[in-house]
Amino acid sequence: MKEKTKSILVALSFIAALFLFVWGFNFLKGKSILRNQYNFYVVYENSKGLLPGDLVTINGMQVGTVTSLKFHPSQDGSIVVAFTMNKDLNVPKNTVVNLASSLTGSVSLDIKLGDSKQLAENNDTLTSSYDNGTMGMITEQIVPLKNKLE
Repeated sequence: MKEKTKSILVALSFIAALFLFVWGFNFLKGKSILRNQYNFYVVYENSKGLLPGDLVTINGMQVGTVTSLKFHPSQDGSIVVAFTMNKDLNVPKNTVVNLASSLTGSVSLDIKLGDSKQLAENNDTLTSSYDNGTMGMITEQIVPLKNKLE
């Protein structure tokens, strides 16, 4: 009888260790296996250094993470960005996803929610846009000044 309880204890310990390993691995990748999440896609011509694990924000609050970047199947050089978001958010179909870069060089996806009554569904492709950020605004103002000085 002692041998059966020992083997049952070993089996339960192995199952618990396996679950903790899978959960920890996904946690480090920025995924949650316990929460329901939406998967969305967006297509960009230039990813500007975006990486898996980068933030997805709405009004500065993190609502998801970038999961992968792949070349578009049409082989035209564009990049398909996949990201997950919390399922408790309602995302309208006409939502725009801005690729934003900060002054420090970090890149993130900033979501501007649309006003459509029709909601985006899981695995939908959303509209893409670029946000120049602070560096883009500085460059836009300095280039004309530089041209005048020349």
